[in-house]
Amino acid sequence: MNDIAVQTDERAAVLAVIDGIYDAWVNNDADALAANFDVDANSVTPGWLGVGREAVRARFAAAFAGPWQGSRVVNEPPTVRFLNPDTAIVLGHSAVQLAGGTDTEPPVRGTWVLARPSGQWLVHAFHSCPA
Repeated sequence: MNDIAVQTDERAAVLAVIDGIYDAWVNNDADALAANFDVDANSVTPGWLGVGREAVRARFAAAFAGPWQGSRVVNEPPTVRFLNPDTAIVLGHSAVQLAGGTDTEPPVRGTWVLARPSGQWLVHAFHSCPA
């Protein structure tokens, strides 16, 4: 297999993790969403710092029970850059589309750091800020 095919396969594998997060989001499934994060992952969003998978799960469980119930994320295609074969940085632009309409919360830019030290791609760090 050539380098381009390997990179394409790995890019797809990395993006599958993020797609899994957004699929769990649509289903309001905080457990499935958090399963895509490393046990020690860090997540930083405006006004919030979460350390660990459980913090991510708890935050989304509360959000899905409240303001984000029935919402989904609208994305522009992200860019993926590999630092090495087992570490990737994904840059994205997205907005939360609230339930029952086309209104979205203000868009954000997100940076995802994924790694697979044990063979499975997981989010190790996430940061978002207003776009």
